[in-house]
Amino acid sequence: AGAPIVLLGHHLHDQAETVLLQALRGGGPAGLAAMPRVVERDGLTWARPWLARTGAEIDAYVAPLAVDVAADPSNADPRFARSRLRRDVMPALRQAFPDADVALAAVARRAGEARAVLDEVAADDLRDLGAADSLPLAAWRGLSAARRANALRAWLARLLPGPVPQTLVDRLLAEAADDATRRWPVDAGHVLRSWRGQLAVVAAAP
Repeated sequence: AGAPIVLLGHHLHDQAETVLLQALRGGGPAGLAAMPRVVERDGLTWARPWLARTGAEIDAYVAPLAVDVAADPSNADPRFARSRLRRDVMPALRQAFPDADVALAAVARRAGEARAVLDEVAADDLRDLGAADSLPLAAWRGLSAARRANALRAWLARLLPGPVPQTLVDRLLAEAADDATRRWPVDAGHVLRSWRGQLAVVAAAP
């Protein structure tokens, strides 16, 4: 439609739910950072101006404006984890800990800061390693264990079409201990190949 920015209606309660869901899924700093306030993607800015407001505050603001509000029926569908969390867990959590939403939102902010630092460290490490389409394994193995995992995750994120599975990261950390030729499946069309000391994403054989 040619719009340069899209405003999203996510609020404080949505952010708290997202942090808790990511924690229950074993998410790291990227997951716990939850929803960013502003993000740019493909030339379009996505912003969440109400992320610090509660759902009740937004309802009170919208009520006298006589605008149509669309309610997504999936919000109450117990087949979805977020719906079960919203219905069964969050009310009890707020009763026991009245500031739970604010505290979880603070977790998201701090995790976002940690993620930014990790991204900067990974970018520096990958540049120093000379990693581009391939990752030099001997130099990569010279990093500390934490930076090795961080750099690998960032490098894979550059090359893989979807999210980087933690299971794949764990396998590579455990199995790429030398320069032997190996292959690890990625998806139907791609594999990771270790060959001549370089790790690269290549097309899967028919």
